[in-house]
Amino acid sequence: SKGSERILPTCENFGKCGGCFYQHIPYELELNIKNQILKEILAPLIKEKQQILKPIIPSKSEYFYRNQ
Repeated sequence: SKGSERILPTCENFGKCGGCFYQHIPYELELNIKNQILKEILAPLIKEKQQILKPIIPSKSEYFYRNQ
């Protein structure tokens, strides 16, 4: 089902402030979704359908890496 991969968000303000869209899913799934979105955005601009994106480099920390 659509919500089968849901997890509990870490932030108590998740869903209220709008700063984090993906805290309710596993980090690996978040990266896959973002990669797919980027591919869809770039697809109309690319004539040859080859691998144009380098693999995503995950953050060492899933949370709080934008606080500084």
